[in-house]
This record gives sequence, structure tokens and C-alpha cells, in this order.
Amino acid sequence: MRLTGQISTDLSDASASVLDTRRAQWSPQILDAYGLGGLEHLLPELQRGGDAAAIGMGVLIPDRLAPVAGSFNTNGVTTTRDDVDPRWQSRLSIQPDLWIAMSTSPTASPALDWLLGLLGVTDSAQRGALFAEAADLNPQHDVPVVLPFLYSSPLGADGSAVHGWHSRAHILRGMFEGIVLMHYWHTSALAERFHWDKTIVLGGGSSHSELYVQLVANALRASIQVVHNEEAGAFGAAALAAVSQGMFPSIQAAQERIVRARVVEPTTESASYWQDVTAALGGLGSALDPWWAWQRNAQGGELA
Repeated sequence: MRLTGQISTDLSDASASVLDTRRAQWSPQILDAYGLGGLEHLLPELQRGGDAAAIGMGVLIPDRLAPVAGSFNTNGVTTTRDDVDPRWQSRLSIQPDLWIAMSTSPTASPALDWLLGLLGVTDSAQRGALFAEAADLNPQHDVPVVLPFLYSSPLGADGSAVHGWHSRAHILRGMFEGIVLMHYWHTSALAERFHWDKTIVLGGGSSHSELYVQLVANALRASIQVVHNEEAGAFGAAALAAVSQGMFPSIQAAQERIVRARVVEPTTESASYWQDVTAALGGLGSALDPWWAWQRNAQGGELA
């Protein structure tokens, strides 16, 4: 409109909205389906576009495929067929007998930019150095699979990983929850044969984090008490020496000197969240078995 003074759009862009891609006209049926029947007069005039990207790549030729990783992950094949499917759009081209079957998702540059920002890569020099490090890796060396599902997923609404609004804090929380899930897995296995006191004693460096302690309580649905000894192993060694020298009458008596924090209880509101998370954990291993089997085969039968 700024160039010509006319309000119009091109058939390619219109293909992603309420266009009948077989007749190259606005579709009253689609408008009716959205409750917008009778509003055709508000839609802009249709013009044939130039398919600049396809032409510039030399792919506006039947049976040419062109993947593009830009603001979107765009994968288009030029075809003489007007087939439609939920997994792709059938876009009209500048030639009436050619369509571009285009399957897209926002899983390219936005995901990469988010990750670089999270890693503190803020300028071209840092970016170049990191890219060089990645290029120097052995091509056959296994690397973590990172699904770029920040803003959406081509696999459906449930197919998500991190999101564009996630921060380093979200990733840290996710890591803590992953560790806590492993506590749940191991203690669930033990619970099939053993019992323990209602209050669980928690140690280790992570126990200095109040967040982590609360997450453990929430996931295990148990009372948690943290040991406040700075170095539990060193204290145990000193206790053994003290008992051997008669400074304490028994190991039990020495253990009474251990300092513990207040008991942390699971929160009521966290119950349904962790019920869902731990229930989903059961199917995770079987779901990932094919991926792990592929990795074993790729590494010559051994996991790196």
C-alpha cells in the first residue's frame, strides 16, 4: 500500500489465511467456518507474487526442494499438485500451474539466538569462536539432542521443550527438577523392598539451596531435614577417631552432635504438579529406547 496506494496482497501470502488455493480466490467457506461470513468485501485485492526467494534459489521448478533456516524453519517443494495436509501449506506461486508445498515451524534462528543469549554470546567474535569450537568437534562424536521447540512445535501443542521467554533461572529449575526426579526414581525402587522413617535426611552441596530442598519434599511427598555439617564425610571421620579415643561412648552418641535444619514439608499446592510429572517419568525410558539404541549403534555398540 505504501508503494502503490492500493490495499492488496499476494497469492502466496494469502495462501496461509482464508484462500481457496485451488481457485486462487478468497474462500467464503473458510470465512463461514470462522464466523466471518459476508465479510469478503473487507479482504484485500489479490495479486500474483514474485516468489522471490524460490526464484533466487533456482527452485521454482517442479520437484525442487528448498529448506531455509531463517526466522522460520521453512521447507518448500515446488510441485504441480495442489495437495493439502495439516503438516504443510499449499502456497500458490507466480505460475498458475505451480504450487509450493511449504512445511514450516518457528524452530530455526529464534531458537539459536535464544541459546546464544543464554550462553552469554553477545557479539560476532564470541559467536564466531563458539561456532569454530563446534565445527572442530569430531563429526562422529555424540552430542546432546536439543529440540528447538521454543515458540511452537510441528509435532502438535504438546511438543514443546524450552520457550523463548525461558531464562537461565528456568533452565536451572529444570535441572534441579531433573535431579529430583532421579531421587524419586531411585527411592521408588527401594520402596518396593524397604521402609524408612517419615523424615528423610538430605545432604550434599545442593542441599544448601532452599529451592532444591523444597523440590525434594514436594516430589517425594515427604518431610525433609537437611544436615548442616559443612563436610559430612569429614565429620564422620572425625567422629570415628573421637569414639576410638574415648571422647564419645559410641557412634550413636557422636551422631547426636550432627546439626540439622528445620524440617521442610511438601506444599499442598504442589501435589498435582508432581503427581503428573512423576507419572510421566514412567514412560520416558521406553519412549527414548529407540534413540538410545540408535546412539549405541552409531558409537559402534558403546555409549560414549
